Amino acid sequence: MKKKSREAFEYFIKSFKKNIEVFDNPSYFKDIHKYHQIMYETDLANNFGLYYKKYKNKLSKPMQDAIVKGNKHSAKEYAEALDFMKRSYESYEEVFEDYHGVLSPASPGVAPKSLKTTGSAEFNKVWSYLGTPCISLPLLQGDANMPLGVQLTGAKYDDHRFLGIANWLEKECNN
Repeated sequence: MKKKSREAFEYFIKSFKKNIEVFDNPSYFKDIHKYHQIMYETDLANNFGLYYKKYKNKLSKPMQDAIVKGNKHSAKEYAEALDFMKRSYESYEEVFEDYHGVLSPASPGVAPKSLKTTGSAEFNKVWSYLGTPCISLPLLQGDANMPLGVQLTGAKYDDHRFLGIANWLEKECNN
């Protein structure tokens, strides 16, 4: 994470210290990126396989590479990734019993200046893998007054409370 972005997020956390408890990620989070990649690449290969065979050159190079890698993952690897996802969420689910949501930076830095990309999704991969709802709220400003997102993550199937917290957070930051 970029220094200025980290400082802005740390200031944000301090300004809400009566409502926020800071804790470290569980140790198994380090393995999520590996399993997420296996599922992502395998799903791309399965869903775009026919298109890839007919129109390979119309796909971006990163997508072509992901499909090639996805075709190499075994069913056992995919099943392990699914099992790890289930066990990881079950282990993390207790956080949502004690807290209304989890706050984290939405990305390593500010929003991109051009519309050619949405920016890095790196900070969302864990939550995407776990199947939890996330919303990125442009609550902070970074370099060149560009938006810097704060990501709120909630429990599965608790969208009403999740969106209520997002609404409250946005109102609190605009006061």
